Amino acid sequence: MTVPGSQESRIDPQASGRLFGTGGARRAELGRLALPGGLRLVDAVLLLVRLGMAAVFTSAALPKIAAPDLFALSVHNYQMLPPWGVNALAVLLPWLELVIGVCLGLGIWTRASAAIMSGLMVVFMIALVSAASRGLSISCGCFEVGEGAEHPSLIWPALRDVGFLLGAVLLVRFGGGPPLHSLLTRASQKR
Repeated sequence: MTVPGSQESRIDPQASGRLFGTGGARRAELGRLALPGGLRLVDAVLLLVRLGMAAVFTSAALPKIAAPDLFALSVHNYQMLPPWGVNALAVLLPWLELVIGVCLGLGIWTRASAAIMSGLMVVFMIALVSAASRGLSISCGCFEVGEGAEHPSLIWPALRDVGFLLGAVLLVRFGGGPPLHSLLTRASQKR
């Protein structure tokens, strides 16, 4: 008789990979592949995802910070919040996006930033799908605000946000690769 948590009841991940064909050993080999700078391939991919998500959130925040009144109008057009909620969101959300983008870019609080980003992506998708289902012809307000903002179908930004959500979930699950300071230290040691 085995007791839950005892040595006998634990599953060997490599044995289960062989048994079910998931290739636990092969996954381990891929995780050890190194690029010329000594960076593991997995870390390089996570680093690229992290920097891409940092660029997305930073570039989304800057126009909204520059024109909070125009962003408030974009938020109001969704017809989901009371006036005080519109104003609060228009002021706070861009700064939250900027902090998340900077944290991801620097590689600090990566998982926490990605977790908050995941939650925001879900909220954004709900707002986009809600507006589209109610037939609203409005701009997304995602990256542009004011006169220059396009008025495409809101479904495409929602689908784009699914991709961003997947990237954020990857960062929550696996981390974001090495932080910026360790990359800079590694590069300076090579000289």
